[in-house]
Amino acid sequence: MHLRRKFLGLIAMVLCFSFVAVTYAQVRAGYEGPPVPDPQDLIDLVRNTVLAVHEGNSSGNYQKLFDMGSPAFQSAHPLANLETKFARLKDHPVDLSAVRTLTPLTTGAPTLDRNGLLRILGFFEIKRVQLVYDLLYDYDQNGKRWRVIGISLNPRDIPPEPDLIQPQ
Repeated sequence: MHLRRKFLGLIAMVLCFSFVAVTYAQVRAGYEGPPVPDPQDLIDLVRNTVLAVHEGNSSGNYQKLFDMGSPAFQSAHPLANLETKFARLKDHPVDLSAVRTLTPLTTGAPTLDRNGLLRILGFFEIKRVQLVYDLLYDYDQNGKRWRVIGISLNPRDIPPEPDLIQPQ
């Protein structure tokens, strides 16, 4: 009797997982929005965006960042104005080139809103500084890629760890 109950429980669990898998597949098949990026693509989006800002701040030429932008980004932030937008970041001593080898840390799961905009929030830890980012992307159906629509990058000094008093 005990063995039979375990067997029936196992059958019920398999059927339940099968139902969940079919339901999930049906929902995914009916999804008509932009493709959800995989984790490595998300990391690349964040890195490439920050590196494009770094390149612009280093050279004074923000063409790469401008080209990564959606039409809405480009009209809101003309190429000539991008240097002004990132002047505060340019004056901060944080080395943005360090993000090439760092993994961005997220403060929550990336989200897709009803309009299909992808938002990624998080930070990089770069030598006693947190570079906090809030990035928004729009999917370009023609180019089949995510394009920047909004960027917020803010360096924040990490306070030094206090000296701990050791028990005697």
